[in-house]
Amino acid sequence: AAGDDDACGTNLSPAARNRWAGPYLQRPIPPAGLPAGDATILNALQRNPATAAPRDVGGLFIVVIGVDAEIADALEREFDGDGDPDAGTIRYI
Repeated sequence: AAGDDDACGTNLSPAARNRWAGPYLQRPIPPAGLPAGDATILNALQRNPATAAPRDVGGLFIVVIGVDAEIADALEREFDGDGDPDAGTIRYI
């Protein structure tokens, strides 16, 4: 629909809206999140920085809570390999 924005706050063009082939999940994610083992995948994406001027670059994150620290460390080593929880593909606190 007109006025739809991307994650950076820029209006999507009609061509971009027409290319949308989603939804990409076959079932709804409950408001409390989707259980995944001992963790929960939240039902909203998070942008960092949270707000930005249109066209400012940011990151879009899938937030998972309740992840065991050993699993987070193993994912960090597998995907990023640098042991830095504040940068890269896998970020955690």
